[in-house]
Amino acid sequence: MMPKVAGLSLLQDRVFHALIVTMNTHKAESLSDLASSFTVQLPIDYASFGDVKIMQERSRMETKGSSQLYRFPSDTGSGATPDANQKQRQGKKLTEGTYVSLERLIGASKTRVDGDAAQQAESPDSDRHRWDMVSFILRIQV
Repeated sequence: MMPKVAGLSLLQDRVFHALIVTMNTHKAESLSDLASSFTVQLPIDYASFGDVKIMQERSRMETKGSSQLYRFPSDTGSGATPDANQKQRQGKKLTEGTYVSLERLIGASKTRVDGDAAQQAESPDSDRHRWDMVSFILRIQV
């Protein structure tokens, strides 16, 4: 169970619509080794996809007035049936959030720097993977 914020369950049943773009670079000596990865998540206007049939068919969100409600897609084509958790959420209000996020992953060097102390001081984490992330919440709508 998620904690309440100002007496409201804002953290329950959230929905975010984002376009995710990732750029990967690989190490020259081995294309299977990831050197770095940058991912940006940008908000999209879900309402602008109202006329896109496949978006409406696969969506688990239904708009009624100014509210967004959870619904299990009735015609998924795969014969899927809702589980107990999905049945419990059917028709409940969703909290819509809008955010921007930037992630950076830098792969560790395969060779450990054991020699020059000055070189180690310059890059103390060269033998470790590094992951950085920053997110900005732009709007929460209940």
